[in-house]
Amino acid sequence: MVQRHHLLFKLAFFWIFICLLMPFLHPRTILADYSAATTLTDTDKEAIKNAPEGLLISKYFTKQDKTDTDINDKTYPYRHNFATTDESGKVLILASGSRQTDTEDVKEDVILGFQKTLGTIQNTSSYGAIWSDETASNYIDISKEQQITAWLYFGKSSNDEETNGQGTALVLQNDPLKTKAIGAGQEGLGVYGYDDSTYETILFKKSPKLLEPADVAKTAVQNSVAIEFDTQQNKLSLHQPTELYTPKSDNPHTTLSGFDTVDTRVTPPSGYPLGAQSGGNGGFGHIAVTYPGMPGTYAQSEALGTTAMTETWEPFTAGYTQMHVNPASTTLINDEDLDGNTLYWHHITMTWHPSTDGGKTATIDYSFNDKNIDNVVNTNYNGVINQNFFVRIDGSTQVDLSTFGDIQDNKLLWGFTGANSSASDVESKLVSLESIPALVNAEANSYIYDTTIDKKITDDKSDPVYNDDKTVEAGDDLALHYNLNYINGHQDWDGVTGSITLPDNMKYTPDANNNIGTITYANGVTENIPVSELKSTSVKDVSGKTVTENIVTHKFTQALNDSNQTAEVIINGQAVNDTEENIDVDAKPAKFSSEANISTTSTPEFTIKYKKDWNLTLSTPKTDYDLIYKKDNQDLNFDTTLTYDKDHKFEKSDPIKYTITIDAAKYTKDITVDSQDSSASYMLDLKDILGDDFWSIFDKDKDQPINVTVQATDQDHIKSNPLTFLVTVKPDKTLELKASESLNFQDINLFNNQKVLMRKNDFDLNVISYNSVWKLFGQAGDLINDSNEKFDGNVIYRNDTKTQNVSQEKALIAHQDSASLTKDVDEISDDWQKDTGILLEQDGLNSVGSYHGDLTWTLTDTI
Repeated sequence: MVQRHHLLFKLAFFWIFICLLMPFLHPRTILADYSAATTLTDTDKEAIKNAPEGLLISKYFTKQDKTDTDINDKTYPYRHNFATTDESGKVLILASGSRQTDTEDVKEDVILGFQKTLGTIQNTSSYGAIWSDETASNYIDISKEQQITAWLYFGKSSNDEETNGQGTALVLQNDPLKTKAIGAGQEGLGVYGYDDSTYETILFKKSPKLLEPADVAKTAVQNSVAIEFDTQQNKLSLHQPTELYTPKSDNPHTTLSGFDTVDTRVTPPSGYPLGAQSGGNGGFGHIAVTYPGMPGTYAQSEALGTTAMTETWEPFTAGYTQMHVNPASTTLINDEDLDGNTLYWHHITMTWHPSTDGGKTATIDYSFNDKNIDNVVNTNYNGVINQNFFVRIDGSTQVDLSTFGDIQDNKLLWGFTGANSSASDVESKLVSLESIPALVNAEANSYIYDTTIDKKITDDKSDPVYNDDKTVEAGDDLALHYNLNYINGHQDWDGVTGSITLPDNMKYTPDANNNIGTITYANGVTENIPVSELKSTSVKDVSGKTVTENIVTHKFTQALNDSNQTAEVIINGQAVNDTEENIDVDAKPAKFSSEANISTTSTPEFTIKYKKDWNLTLSTPKTDYDLIYKKDNQDLNFDTTLTYDKDHKFEKSDPIKYTITIDAAKYTKDITVDSQDSSASYMLDLKDILGDDFWSIFDKDKDQPINVTVQATDQDHIKSNPLTFLVTVKPDKTLELKASESLNFQDINLFNNQKVLMRKNDFDLNVISYNSVWKLFGQAGDLINDSNEKFDGNVIYRNDTKTQNVSQEKALIAHQDSASLTKDVDEISDDWQKDTGILLEQDGLNSVGSYHGDLTWTLTDTI
């Protein structure tokens, strides 16, 4: 008894010591030492060796096992967390190996240390979960746009999907267990509930026992939303029950592996997200949004009853299916492209868009295979399912925020879960992480600008200037634009190193200061990229072939943050093509990385057209044009002819752009030619091209001819010679009178009764007309002297045929009865003789003095 008491004392002391120590231990479990806990296939090892650059996972994530207190069920089979990392700490290993030999006896403590064995738990597959470490400022802030990017590995191509089963999930959660949350293995992917299925034997008859949906849901990660990447079809008609726990005195507990069963008789419950259906298809995988902790996610399906039953399934005739939101079939496993290149890693992007309806809902966008392994953006948006790994899947789901329960401080935990099948050669489930949004949420994008022809080349179809035409001419000056954007985060995006692979078939010539490009920050700071940072480097492409790439490596001197959010990198070059064929230039990647974030982008693919060595000549039979101002139906049409040399010919519907320059204003006219010869003619309608500007440009008040310069450009951007037309604007009609200011008559002496007094001075009376019929009238007023005495007599107009009293009536002096389209000047007074024209007639004797009065001329247009 003494010895026994001594032993118990030592044990008690030990546990007291542990209890005192535990409050000082950091609760986060470090992910490390994978070698003793993993079973990697050769393909796994090759994948890890060639993994894309990732962040240090153990610095920002944690993993923990559930404790007996968390489970409250000693027979629950999914008790441990097998997640770990590779030796570098940058590749997450969620599940590796089948663990078919791992078993655990469930024992019950009894009095005096005796134990009772209740049964055996069989770990028939590996599974695991890691969660963001909030103490390292890693979480999802639901009030801000957040983006997660990562690379996923599922396993090699195989005709046996169990070799690649089961899959991975990206999960957002607010589980009360926090970082200890983990779901079931196998079809549960480490996030879903356990469909514990057993049966009772009564009078030698087996009676199946299935859980209620709420009981399945409570073993899942609670208050969660997941994007699942499921590599195995778990359908009730395909798989036999998998035994997970065998009690000593009862029937075995199993999983029926039916979550992917498509049963159209099962419909989503009321209030479940739109786009949901039972199960998911896909020979080697599907992607869907799911709600692991909701009872409505799990529904009983009688799909078993519709198949030929075997003793293997007895006594089960039903099992569980699971609701999938917007499931999309695709190939998740490794595969080969048409050139035989193997894809190990698949890129994913998940973007959280905060609520716009007062906190009721948010939106999750996700993309799978949105980038290829070389970081080139994958634009195969409409790929054929199961054709090859370049198929891209994009999806969007509106999430009810109440799914997450009571969210504190706008924070959600996030992480990855995964599970393997029980196949002996099953492949591991791996993750390489690029971004942690709460630390640094940033993005990069790129485009090319052809400065020679003012043309933007981009893959962004939302860009207002997006165009499917991605061609440039040999010799065009091109500016490569790379834009970095800091969206939000808890720390600066600093220490960024850019590794930019430049497009081929371009000449990169430094400027006068030996710089290859510039970086301009939002705060106005500009830094140069010296040509010394451009290196020709031998690298292996995706097929393993060694190629030479031009790579710019630059360390950014400025940090990006809330007050300095953007950096624009511009590298200048010139398109080169000395061949006789077009050259298709591949997209090239650019990576901007730091310890907290890795953002990648790639230039768009484009085509450099073959070098053009012919000329285009613009000619016309006439360059001088008269234009009558605002005349009805007045047109201004330039007759033009385009001619190629070197026997180069047009093809029908070849596009031609005419550029019309008038002063500083430019107008364009796009046409298609109707010729298959070396020449093509076209009549330029200036009134149509200039529209409302026509008569403001060709104004009647313009004194000089107006120069109109025309130049043509063909589809190969070859420009013709400029051709100048002279346009003289003439008024529609002209009618103008010019008369001398004064008319003097001869002096007479007192008592001189001379009847007609002649003109004393020369007098000019002219009518200027164009396109006018007119009449000229004269009318004289009274002549009065300084003593206010009226002259006794009248002003008369006399010609060879008649004499008119101009003082008594408005007399017709001259007229023109037909319009002339040439400018006429009628010098009326030049035809007057000494005794004709305007004269002064005296009727009696007049007092001495000087008489004066007014003579009014009236010129009328009689049309």
